[in-house]
Amino acid sequence: MLVPMTPNDRWSLDFVSDQLTDGRRFRILTVVDDCTRECLALVADTSLSGIRVVRELDRLMIERGKPRMVVSDNGSELTSNAILAWADQGRIAWHYIAPGKPMQNAFIESFNGRLRDELLNETLFPSLAQARVALACWRADYNDARPHSQLGWRTPSEFAMTCHPRQDLALRYAEGSAPAPVATTAQPGKSTSWGELRTGQNLGGKVSKVRGRAAADLARWAARAWAGISIAWQQTKHGGCMSGKPLSRSSITRSGCTNIRTIARNHQRVWSFDSKQGVPRAGNVTDHFAPGPN
Repeated sequence: MLVPMTPNDRWSLDFVSDQLTDGRRFRILTVVDDCTRECLALVADTSLSGIRVVRELDRLMIERGKPRMVVSDNGSELTSNAILAWADQGRIAWHYIAPGKPMQNAFIESFNGRLRDELLNETLFPSLAQARVALACWRADYNDARPHSQLGWRTPSEFAMTCHPRQDLALRYAEGSAPAPVATTAQPGKSTSWGELRTGQNLGGKVSKVRGRAAADLARWAARAWAGISIAWQQTKHGGCMSGKPLSRSSITRSGCTNIRTIARNHQRVWSFDSKQGVPRAGNVTDHFAPGPN
C-alpha cells in the first residue's frame, strides 16, 4: 500500500450511520486525505449507492485533483461495478483492506470516532437538511481551526498549503505524541566493547584476537595458582615427595608427582582455589581423591 508523502497521494473512504429524531436512518460518506489529514467530504443522505459515491469522487477530483490511491473496506457500495469502472478509467489504484481488519484503514477509523464523539453523539437532528448544515460547520472547524499534533500543531488546511514533503516528513513524526526511544541506535563501524564485532570487520581476525586474550588470561590464572600452591606448600612443612620445597614443573616431574591431587593426598591436605585471593586454601582431609599415576 502506498505511503502518503504529498497531498492526494492516498484518500480513505468509509461510511458512518446515524438517525434523525423521527427514527429515520441516514448514512454519512467520509473522505480523508491521509497525508494532510483534511476532511475532504461529509456527504449525508438516506441512501448512498456506488453511483452516488462515484459522483462525489468526481466532484472532489475537480476541486483537488486525482488521487494516486484510494483505501476502503469491502462494503457493497465500494465494490460495485460503478466503483470498479471509475477506478479503471481513471487509472487510480483502489486498495481494499482485509475483511474484519479496520485497523488497516486507521486514518479514517480515527476520524470517524472523533466525528461520532464530538458531533453525532451530542446532537439531535430533526431533519436531514439540519444534519448536513451541522456536518458542514464541523468539517470547517476541523480543517481550518483545529491544530493537529502530527502536523506540527498546524491545522490540516494550513499544512496542506505549506506542505513540503522532504522538510515536513521528519517534523510530522519527530514532534508526535509517541515517547522517545530509551536507547540510541548503534552507529555502523563503532563498538562499545572489545568483544563486539564491527560492521564489515573480518570475523576470522576477531576470533583470533579473542582466542589470544583467552589464552593470556588462562596463563595468568595458572601462574597465580602455581605461585599460591608453592607458598602454601612451603608453609605446611610436612614431609613427602617434595619435602616442603617450593614447587616447580621440573621438580614435580623428577619426583614423580603428576598432578595436584597426588600432592594433596601425600600430605593429607585438600587444597581448593580461592577465587577472591587468587591462592589455594587448605581444607579437610577427604578420601575420595585418588592419587594420580606415578
